[in-house]
Amino acid sequence: MSRGRGRARIAPRRRRGVDRRQLVPRLPSTGQSPTRRLGDASAQIVKRSALASAGLGLFAAVPFLEGQRVCDYVGNFLSTSRAIRLADKTYLMRLGPQAYVDARASLDVLARYINDPRDSRAHNVVFDKRPHERRAIVRATRYIAPGEELYASYGGRYWAAATAAGC
Repeated sequence: MSRGRGRARIAPRRRRGVDRRQLVPRLPSTGQSPTRRLGDASAQIVKRSALASAGLGLFAAVPFLEGQRVCDYVGNFLSTSRAIRLADKTYLMRLGPQAYVDARASLDVLARYINDPRDSRAHNVVFDKRPHERRAIVRATRYIAPGEELYASYGGRYWAAATAAGC
């Protein structure tokens, strides 16, 4: 069936007295609507981190609004017993009981490049952990301007293990 034939067009419902353009979130600086597909790799850039102790970092290439999905942390899904036996736990994230994801071998997973500056004032994204989906969704906690590096907390357990390992 070709487009438009045999179908009735349904007009969108209008709210009285409300301009539909007001319902779309706007960027503070430009007033434009942030339009892009989720998972669009052009929304982030991997380059040398601003943190002296880190290697690469993930930077915003486009603006992100508070609460907006930035990217996903995915990889090999592991149980606790398999996660404990890993020699390299650098990219291992605990999602919940008996649920870990390891992005070590997944170089295309951009979220693996998010660093923790260990200063909560610098954090601008959070990991929304979803063990039933085998992923963590990275969400902006405030407006993020293009060019800003993305920072999240790794949690106390990560830093306790890293300190014990001599990192």
